[in-house]
Amino acid sequence: MRKAKDISNGGPIPFAAAASLKEMQIFLRALGHSFSPADEDLIKLAFRTAKAGHSDQFRDSSAPYFVHCVDTAIMLCRDLGITDPTMICASLLHDTLEDSLIVPKKLIKIFFGWEVYQLVMAVTKPKRSDQRFGNDDERHRFYFQQLKKAGARVKLLKLVDRLQNIRTLSNCEPAKRVRKRKETIRIYRPLIADIRADFPKQARWLDQQFAFWLGQKPIRMV
Repeated sequence: MRKAKDISNGGPIPFAAAASLKEMQIFLRALGHSFSPADEDLIKLAFRTAKAGHSDQFRDSSAPYFVHCVDTAIMLCRDLGITDPTMICASLLHDTLEDSLIVPKKLIKIFFGWEVYQLVMAVTKPKRSDQRFGNDDERHRFYFQQLKKAGARVKLLKLVDRLQNIRTLSNCEPAKRVRKRKETIRIYRPLIADIRADFPKQARWLDQQFAFWLGQKPIRMV
C-alpha cells in the first residue's frame, strides 16, 4: 500500500479538507478494524479528499453527499470484512472523479497510487460532455459494458456503492426510485455471480441484502 505523501490534517495537498479529530475517530472506529499507521494515514487522506470533493453536494435526502462515501467504506470494511486499505481508499474516493471538479485524476494517482487510481477510474462513468457518445443511453451502455468486463474487486466496489444507494432509495423521487430499482435488478445484481469465486462470503451477504431491499428472493449460492 502506498504511503501518503502528506498526512497533516488539511496540509498543503490542494484538494484535502480539514476534518476534526472527533470526526476522524468516529469514522475509523466505525470501520471496525485496526490499520497500520501508514495505512491509517492514507485512509485519513482519502477521507479528507472525498470530503473536500463533495463539500458542496447533497443527496436527495438533503444529507451531505460525502455521507454516501463514508457509508460505502464502512459497509465494505465492517460488514463485508474487506480490510485492504486500497479498497477502503477507493470506496471513499469512488465518486470524486465523476462528481467533483476539484479532485483531478492525476493527483489521485500521485497521492494514492496506481491501484487506487485504477479502481476509482473503473467505477467512474464517462462525463456527459464526452464526445464519444451521442446521448446518455450510449454513455451508460458503454459504462455497463466496461463494468461487466472488469475484475472482481471493481465489481465488488460497485456493488457496495449501489447497495448503499438502494438502501436510501426512499429519499428519491418516485420516478427515480423505479428507474434505479430496474437498473439494479437488470444490471448490477447479476454482477454478484461474477465475484463469487473471489469473494464467496461477500457475494452471499450482498445477494441477501439486495434481495431484501429489492423485495426479491435470494439467489441460491452453491
